[in-house]
Amino acid sequence: MLKRLLIAALAGALIGAPVRAQLLMTGAGQPTNGSSQLIAQTNYALGSLGSGDTLTRSTSANYIDSSGGISTAAINVPRFDYTFSSTPGLLVEGSRTNIALYNQDFTQSAIWVPGASYTSTTTSTITDTSASGYGATTQTFITLADTYERYFSVYILKDTNQTRFPEFQTNINGGSATNITDVNTQTGAYVIRTSAGTNSVAVSSVGNYWKITQTIVNTSQLGFTYALLPAAGTTIGVISIAATGTATFACPQIEVNVSFASSCVFTTSTSAIRAADTFSNSNWYNGSTGNYLMVESISEATGTMSRASYCASGCTGTSFSPSFITITRICQFNATPAGATAAQTAAGQANGTVCS
Repeated sequence: MLKRLLIAALAGALIGAPVRAQLLMTGAGQPTNGSSQLIAQTNYALGSLGSGDTLTRSTSANYIDSSGGISTAAINVPRFDYTFSSTPGLLVEGSRTNIALYNQDFTQSAIWVPGASYTSTTTSTITDTSASGYGATTQTFITLADTYERYFSVYILKDTNQTRFPEFQTNINGGSATNITDVNTQTGAYVIRTSAGTNSVAVSSVGNYWKITQTIVNTSQLGFTYALLPAAGTTIGVISIAATGTATFACPQIEVNVSFASSCVFTTSTSAIRAADTFSNSNWYNGSTGNYLMVESISEATGTMSRASYCASGCTGTSFSPSFITITRICQFNATPAGATAAQTAAGQANGTVCS
């Protein structure tokens, strides 16, 4: 009898062991100390909203699509953006205004004034046609005599052309602040040819384009200009009238009194506003002690990824109000994991529960 009992107990243990292992493997949200459990996780790289997610926006808005081009999302349609990665994230932005006119049509010669007879344009290309002059298009702006910073941004199509180097010119009236930068359309390398006043420049790889962002701070002047040259020289950083060639541009944009450039806003004869995205989830913070969110996102201002926690003190209202970020992942826990360390937070963990 004792022998049969021992055999039965051993068989039960052997049968039960794999079952318990399977539960541990599939129960990704099971806490190790019983104080917090991962109850929901949304990976926005899959290109869709999660359960309970709601996104509203009263205007259409643009984003970088999976092919590396610029696409438009209709009103209230979420944007799964590829600006920072080969996998998408949910782009959530605040409202912005673009004052650069007709930024999809360089043939509007009353707005984009061509450089004499040396310039040929289409809706998206500018061509320097002659070695006898500089081909360019220039837009002039009348503005308030303020001291605000202006962010100039434009996309230029990547190519392998090393015989001409495009140039981007921003200039406050009187030359008190200016930035003139040449860019290599194959590598993204750039040279600041002329600089005055408070200004800066950055070039980043975005899909099929290089995104050139220049800033200048107004010095209480009443106007400024923005010029695009498809072929400023045959050597980067060296101006040469002999240079000729074509470059493809997209979405010139000027944003005033901001601290970074945002996504493309299309315009025609007047400036245009992109309305803010409002993003929320009906399942957040519905626990009796307040739920805890772990949010993984990329900052539009810096391009850096971070993980942050919200409602960590047991709040009962929505404390996560995203703006100007690309959200890659959100994990929701059923209780505030007060014991989570800074290292666990950075790793996406809460009391041993992993958000991965």
